[in-house]
Amino acid sequence: MSDNELLLAIADIMDKKIKSALGAELQPIKDDIRDMKHRMTNIELHLENVTDKTFSYLQKIMYPQRKGMKKLQHRLKLYKPISRL
Repeated sequence: MSDNELLLAIADIMDKKIKSALGAELQPIKDDIRDMKHRMTNIELHLENVTDKTFSYLQKIMYPQRKGMKKLQHRLKLYKPISRL
């Protein structure tokens, strides 16, 4: 075996060991990232399915009241209180 082949074999063995060690150390981080992605997806789905629908429902309920409040506000502007002596 030549020096070059020996160096390549040593480099290959070292690469495998480094990848194995790094893989074991990085696995908990990879698991955490996967869990965070899952939680983020659940939050996005909640926003789409629950929160957006709730706001839409509240908007439908509040719109007629808003129109009534504007009419009342306009009527109050026209009202002139009796001045006191």
